[in-house]
Amino acid sequence: MRVSDASNFSNTIFYLTQARVRQAETQQQLASGKRITKASDDPIGFGKALDYRTTVATLEQRQSGATLASSQLDEADSALQNASQSVLARAEELAVAMTNSTNGAAERRDAAAELKGLISQMLHLPNFKWGDRSLFTGATTRGRLVGTSIAPPSAGAPTTITAGSNDTLTFKVDGVSSGSITLTAGSYATGDSLAAEVQTRVNADATLTAAGKSVRVTFVTDHLVIASNSYGSSSTATVTAGSARRSIGVAGGTISNGADPFSLAVQTGEATRNTGGAVVSPGLVTDASKLTFNDYLLKFTSATAYNIYNANSGLIAAGAGANTGGGIVSQSSVNDPGQVTLDSYAVRFKNISTVQTGVNDTIRFDPGTGPVTATLAAGQYTGAQLAAQIKSALETVSGGKTYTVAFNETTAKYSITNDIANGTSLSLLFGNPLSTATALTGFSVLDKPAIAAGAGTSSDVDTTGAPGVTKQSNVFNITAGTNILNITAANNTLVVNDTAGGAGSDTIITLAAGSYTGAQLATELAGKLNASRAAANTVAYTASYGSVTARGFTINDPAGNANSLILKFGDSRSTAAQILGSTPVTVTDTVGASATTLNSDAGNSVYSSDGNIDFDGLRVVITDGGSAVRNGDVFSADQAATLISSNLYSSKGVVSFDGLQLSIDGTGGTAPVARDIFRVLTGQQYNGDRSDSAIEIGNNVTTATLLNGDSVFVGSNGGTNVFAALQSLTRALLSNNVDGIQTAHDSLTSATEQVLEAQGTIGARANRLVGIQDGLGQSKADIEILLSGIEDIDFAKAASDLTIQQLALQAAAQSASRVLQSSLLDYLR
Repeated sequence: MRVSDASNFSNTIFYLTQARVRQAETQQQLASGKRITKASDDPIGFGKALDYRTTVATLEQRQSGATLASSQLDEADSALQNASQSVLARAEELAVAMTNSTNGAAERRDAAAELKGLISQMLHLPNFKWGDRSLFTGATTRGRLVGTSIAPPSAGAPTTITAGSNDTLTFKVDGVSSGSITLTAGSYATGDSLAAEVQTRVNADATLTAAGKSVRVTFVTDHLVIASNSYGSSSTATVTAGSARRSIGVAGGTISNGADPFSLAVQTGEATRNTGGAVVSPGLVTDASKLTFNDYLLKFTSATAYNIYNANSGLIAAGAGANTGGGIVSQSSVNDPGQVTLDSYAVRFKNISTVQTGVNDTIRFDPGTGPVTATLAAGQYTGAQLAAQIKSALETVSGGKTYTVAFNETTAKYSITNDIANGTSLSLLFGNPLSTATALTGFSVLDKPAIAAGAGTSSDVDTTGAPGVTKQSNVFNITAGTNILNITAANNTLVVNDTAGGAGSDTIITLAAGSYTGAQLATELAGKLNASRAAANTVAYTASYGSVTARGFTINDPAGNANSLILKFGDSRSTAAQILGSTPVTVTDTVGASATTLNSDAGNSVYSSDGNIDFDGLRVVITDGGSAVRNGDVFSADQAATLISSNLYSSKGVVSFDGLQLSIDGTGGTAPVARDIFRVLTGQQYNGDRSDSAIEIGNNVTTATLLNGDSVFVGSNGGTNVFAALQSLTRALLSNNVDGIQTAHDSLTSATEQVLEAQGTIGARANRLVGIQDGLGQSKADIEILLSGIEDIDFAKAASDLTIQQLALQAAAQSASRVLQSSLLDYLR
């Protein structure tokens, strides 16, 4: 078949064009270095290259995050180093120096002033921002209300909400006020259930819901924490009114916003002995620059006026001029400014004689009709009380004879007089083996025969220090006219058993630590007894306190209960026997019987030279001087109150001073009364959470970076609160409390160890991050090699191909030129 010239011409042009296209593509590949620049170059290869590029971008993003995290860890390490080596180290130096007796109150106040600066410096460290993020914030910072301490709800002692009585609340969240919120009436047996109820009701409020506001409520140890669900400086939460405030522990507390992980804070609260019904608002710091780091006390002088005092004022204690013993005050200080009352106190000493059945409870005597034995009732007695008991015991078996028995408070001796009306002589047979109370009453083992009617005899020796006689102290609040009983971890347990016939397991009740009036401790005791009451005993136990002079507790197991209540004061685990006023015996309160009154005065503590006598946030230490303290000695204790201001009271009026703010609500007939006390304690508040920061290092794989502020500085999981340790040292220095300084030093040592441990964790995470960064870099390099293998050109091969293509193009062009050299004559043939 003849091929026409037109066909040859078209074919030549086509192949010439294709050669030029191939040459241009090769030139483009050489210029870009890429074999694939679009999907049509290699559809399969282009897809693989796209996947590899996505992986590389992800790795680069992770590398960027790791680089940022590495920088943050470096800053965190620097902050922790400053915290341990600058702030805490200097605080420990001050603590050690200020325990030295060469330093007095003035030097300690100066040290406290320096320490306040250290606290401000410490506060800056965890709040330092890297970019827009604080180093120790956890995941978020939220404004919150931290409530006051309440008894943790339990099955035996739930928090009870009663309709129409204590069931309403009004909140303000992020500046938006709620309507009146009503809690569901009922008993809440756990803190979590109480928190859940508050959260549910607050978040169901129509006004807050419409404004998009809500809260998260948790119960932490012994208090509620109500946090806004928004973040930042505008994030706040507080309670402004309601009858449920006191019941759920928001009558007082502290509020803060979410601007920083840590903020200065003031916690308000009411004294447990207030008799008025006014409620204090949570405290708020309004101007941190004016905050003094002091603690305060608002004390009402009437229903319409109150004074503001510095609660860190020193304590002055001294022995009375009439004291006959050699005891001296070796230390007097404010131990806990959150408990002080500014009242006047007396520490009173008495010889206490302990009568034990079968040990020292009998006196053999002859009233003139033949020998008989008088038996003293077991118990602990002052000298006057034991004198009355001896009289009673003698007259019980004397056949109608009467005697006058007295105790000389100065000589600590007993006198026994045979009343003149008896008409017969009296013989005290102390030499008889049946007289076991001889030493206790100060008589020698010699008989006192033929004491004529109207005559008498006295103890042979001073009973101070006699077997069975101890020196004991009790604290009396002169201002309030009441005894003060102090419960600590050393005297707070009582073993009881109210199972059928006492056959079941014992229960140990634990009284809450603190200073009580007699009536308050009776309430606490009844509450703890009822919290563990056997199910068969359906009627609540009761406890009451006698009076200022008749200082015994009475405990009642009412009729209607199935089982007896057995109080095992004789059990070694019953450490509260002494303070509650019982000798070490087992007391059985029979169901339906008359109530059992314990056999001794409550509130006495055995004296030990140089031992601490703690009460109402104060500490007095008395030391035997040239001689020991004696029966009847009295020591006064008065806090040197520093008045800040005197004010007129207005319900819900703003109380503002020294950079802080609060209000006292006395609406609805719940006004304060004279001697009501409201407390204001300065401190710090953590507004972050307990989540450590983390970055992604692989698909669904993260690594921890920054530590949260709670674990480093708060130590809520069994650690040390760094700021509280610093604040405790400040308080101890201000109140000249040497023991408190030492205790604070121990806490600072633990705080330093905690910070150093955190620094070690930060260092370990930084080292791990270096390895992660290396791994990410290597992974990126590996993927880039695979990507290069797919889309990059082989330069040598491409150059060779270009040379061949150029030669082919030249040959094609020459061929084309010959084909295209046609004339009219060619067509005429």
